[in-house]
Amino acid sequence: MAPTSEWPTAGLRAAFPPLAVGLFIGMALAAATGCGRRVTLVPVSGVVEVDGKPLAGGAITVAPADGRAAGGAIEADGRFTLSTFAPGDGVMPGRHKVVVNASKALSDRRVQWLVPRSLRSLATTSLELEVIGPTDAARVSISTAGEKPEIEVIDVRGDIPDLGGGPPRNGYPAEAP
Repeated sequence: MAPTSEWPTAGLRAAFPPLAVGLFIGMALAAATGCGRRVTLVPVSGVVEVDGKPLAGGAITVAPADGRAAGGAIEADGRFTLSTFAPGDGVMPGRHKVVVNASKALSDRRVQWLVPRSLRSLATTSLELEVIGPTDAARVSISTAGEKPEIEVIDVRGDIPDLGGGPPRNGYPAEAP
């Protein structure tokens, strides 16, 4: 049989009709672009203060009623920059609930929380941030109302391996092999 320059396309066309190929490409493009829905983000940065002083470290999360939450690290000077998809890209405009988490370790089993418990959860926070447009002057003010910081004791259970070959550090006797 003599070689031919024709590709055996008839079999491919039967297996993948043009309509099916077109639908597949369309769905792939829609998935890659989020079905055409564009999310508008505006750059937002600012400061978190506790009792009028900058909060030195922690994390902030802002969440709209409907949409994707944004967050950022709180730096040593209390400043933060919000990000939704990529670092520094901003946040969706609108009203957001705000959650702030900040603590410092007092020992390997004790943590001092620097913000009240109610402000560390979306379900209980009373903090809100209204985002109208780009800003570098957003301010989140927290009042502890004179409460002492909460100290939490971390309950460590189970065997903690001692890589030095000593007994488990949890106080329980080691089991025989």
